[in-house]
Amino acid sequence: MGLRDIAPKITVPGRIEVLPVEKHVSPAGYALHAINSSDVEVLKICFVFHAGVKYQTRPFQASATLSLLSEGTQKYTSKEIAEKMDFYGIYFDANIDRDYSVITVCCLKKFLDPSLDLLKEIMTQPTFPENELRLHCAKRMQAIRIEREKVDYQAREKFAEALFGPDHPYGTIPDIDAYNDLTTESLENFFNRHYTFENSFCVVSGQIDDADIENILRVGDSLPRGMNLDRNFPVVSVPRNVYVEKPEVLQSSLRIGKVLFNRTHPDYIGMQVVSTLLGGYFSSRIIRNIREDKGYTYGAFAGMVNMEDSGFFAVSTEVAAQFTDEAVAEIVKEIEQLREQPVSEEELSTVKNVMIGDIIRVLDGPFGIADVTVENLSNGEDNAYIDRMIEEINRTTPERVRQLAVRYLAPDTLTFVTVGKSSKQSL
Repeated sequence: MGLRDIAPKITVPGRIEVLPVEKHVSPAGYALHAINSSDVEVLKICFVFHAGVKYQTRPFQASATLSLLSEGTQKYTSKEIAEKMDFYGIYFDANIDRDYSVITVCCLKKFLDPSLDLLKEIMTQPTFPENELRLHCAKRMQAIRIEREKVDYQAREKFAEALFGPDHPYGTIPDIDAYNDLTTESLENFFNRHYTFENSFCVVSGQIDDADIENILRVGDSLPRGMNLDRNFPVVSVPRNVYVEKPEVLQSSLRIGKVLFNRTHPDYIGMQVVSTLLGGYFSSRIIRNIREDKGYTYGAFAGMVNMEDSGFFAVSTEVAAQFTDEAVAEIVKEIEQLREQPVSEEELSTVKNVMIGDIIRVLDGPFGIADVTVENLSNGEDNAYIDRMIEEINRTTPERVRQLAVRYLAPDTLTFVTVGKSSKQSL
């Protein structure tokens, strides 16, 4: 037997060495977290604001505010901003979720000063031009109309509503016509309340020196002052069964899950192991069952979703409509089996390798570390959480998996959402 016939030994690391994160605070108190990598002559600058969708006082207000920050300021029109970004090779991105918004700029180190000047203008002097607002609203209304024709999009919205209720900011499904009610004044109000010095922090990665840190801190110091509006929204959830009939579709979209907890809970990482085993990688149990064995679907996913005020477990898939009921039954069967029989050491070892491999992949390079740092800081953690997560994954036992499944995944406590048609209607 030659060397090429012997598979290399797989070693799961007990910890991962990542570039250190250094915290810097301006005299005024603004916090910047720096990840220095001398090999990368590019800087990635992330300004994080507690300005997610849950804080809006009217539908679409938060996302529209973020989108229009770069569409006109006191100095520049949207066209001039775009031209400056092109001239200096600036990558600009703005993302929002339920809890936070993140403004990201990637630029060459040699163009940091003009990039910061433009970023400061965008984050402190937006004008939310009426013509740009109306154009944004028209585009988004059309995009959402198209998306809401798709069963997977409808299932995602209905699942959130079923879990959290229509009145909770995590669960509400806004009427698309609410875009017509957005005004420049409403966007200005949201901006003034949430895009403030007290309501943000910054993470920077790449080739950073002390002068760069001082310049970026000055941008943070220039943010308008305002009250810290951090607040929680209590979650009350009960199991529901939701069925939205779409008789014309060829596929049904399924969501199965329940409200549990976020990353602050001691069982969160353990439940990540449970969900990965069920549907978190290509050879997971649900995928082997309803894709490989039964041919009901091209793919499925199970995972834990973390939010500031809550978190939930979910299984999602799109299946051939004639197998809708059968697919639900098979997913429940896999959950029940996990509750009744301990997983083998071999299968659990594979799951651990997959999870830790994913962590290593995400942490590849300073920009990936920056993204993880933003997530950890947003959850009140530092990057020591990485080692805690790996340690918890490695010490998870088959019995621990079974106990967690018994404790949290009783089928009668789950919410079921189907958008499409049942198997009986497909015949």
